[in-house]
Amino acid sequence: MHSSTVQEGSRPADLPKVECGRCRSPDVFGLLLSLALHT
Repeated sequence: MHSSTVQEGSRPADLPKVECGRCRSPDVFGLLLSLALHT
């Protein structure tokens, strides 16, 4: 897999953690869960 392409593909700038590449999917889900809890 081309990590560079993936990062650019799923990098809405709103999620700087995604750029880390450590846990892209988990980070996104975590943010969604956090937003759901805060809402």
